[in-house]
Amino acid sequence: MDSSNDDKNKGTSYQPPSGGGYKPPSSGKKNRKLVWAVVAVVVIVVVATVSVEAYYSNKAAHTITIWSSQSAGGETQVFDQAVKAFEAKYPNITLQIDTAVAVGSASTYLTAAHAGKAPNVYRDTSDDAAVLWASGSLINMSDEFNSSYFSQFEPAALNDWTYHGSIYGIPININGNALYYNKMYVKTPPKTIYQLIQDAKSVTGEKAPNGKTVYGFPYGLGLWYGYNAAAWFPAFNATIFNSSMYPQLNSVNSTKTIGFLYNLTYYYKVSPTGLSSQTDVISMFEDNESAFIEEGPWEQSTFESYLGSNLGVAPLPFNNATGSWVEPIWGSIGYVVSNSKASGANPTQIWASIQFVKMMTNVTNQELLFKEAGDFPSAIAANNWAISHNSTDPYAQYWFDQEAHTQIQPNYLAFNAYWTPFNTQMYALYVGGSGNITQAATALENQIIATMKSAGYPPFISATTISLLQVSSASENLYFFAESSVSGIKL
Repeated sequence: MDSSNDDKNKGTSYQPPSGGGYKPPSSGKKNRKLVWAVVAVVVIVVVATVSVEAYYSNKAAHTITIWSSQSAGGETQVFDQAVKAFEAKYPNITLQIDTAVAVGSASTYLTAAHAGKAPNVYRDTSDDAAVLWASGSLINMSDEFNSSYFSQFEPAALNDWTYHGSIYGIPININGNALYYNKMYVKTPPKTIYQLIQDAKSVTGEKAPNGKTVYGFPYGLGLWYGYNAAAWFPAFNATIFNSSMYPQLNSVNSTKTIGFLYNLTYYYKVSPTGLSSQTDVISMFEDNESAFIEEGPWEQSTFESYLGSNLGVAPLPFNNATGSWVEPIWGSIGYVVSNSKASGANPTQIWASIQFVKMMTNVTNQELLFKEAGDFPSAIAANNWAISHNSTDPYAQYWFDQEAHTQIQPNYLAFNAYWTPFNTQMYALYVGGSGNITQAATALENQIIATMKSAGYPPFISATTISLLQVSSASENLYFFAESSVSGIKL
């Protein structure tokens, strides 16, 4: 949505103040002063009615830097097309693009930001970008766009990019995990956890076409740094953090969750020992050595190339014992814009960066990403288009079914203390096979707390530091002052 077409755009018209107290001069020099005053007002009106886009796009050539990594194939193809369209529309804007910096590289970004050399635009995950927002490195998108602009996005997608009421990035997609299954072994996907276990047990021990032993549901606990495991906590009515941002990993329900995932290997025996990486689990599924895997749409095309018509996708199951669903994290990738303190950008470069983000995330681009890469749109119109055109992706409907049972990607600071401790403690539990779930859960919670204290995350934070945390565009934060809108204009 171009700002030149937005009749709500501030600055497109000027209404002089009304009210009494003004009396025109009678004659002579005072009249000449009046003439010049009228001319000045006319100039103001003319300048103010020129669209923001026309004002900036007609300025001298300038350059913006972009960090944007895409997966090979469809995402890269659509990105390249969008870049060409942007360069055609804004020939005076030069793009310096670096595709080597992956999403989730907060430390790399912050190192650059502290030197004032952050990219103008960064393609990142919503949770990783929350760290950048809390550091004060990003502009507040809530200050740059009217509510009508945000209304075009799915609420769940915007929630992923909202922190304390401020929207710090614009989503380009939204997705998470579901249950893939191999129809060679399972004809109908399980609806409940109980059925999942029964199906997995029934095929474990069979021989794959390559002669290796089949396992029903390989699950190396800890290998996904808690991303996959997070989906199972809601099914056991457990929470990873409570409303006070305090970890709850050694609660009764959390230990039940961890115990279930551990028992896939040591009690149900549908998962092998000795898994050392995510690749091990993925390779087993690709080689017809397993019946189920919990993974995201980014693996779909690869799985299809290996399994062909034997590939199936379904929502993760319902826990018949608790009445709750397995709810995968439904996260988002999008674009953020660095403020001048982080990137050294001037207002024109920030304006150009916003235009780039708008084009990358527009409806047309999102439809293409669904068609070419299977990325599920964040824009309502693009999502509706994807639903009506899901014949281009025979598995799309199952992903839409999964979307009904998800949890928002946590983007509060405390959750950044979850990933590495989960990998450390839960993988040790899986490898060791001790069976002491409570001890492992307590060690996990203690490591999370220690990480939070070390990083200064709430609630383990001093009153002085709290005052520095960014909770709105007007407050100071950990590193910089947050910037408000570019010259006060909303696009």
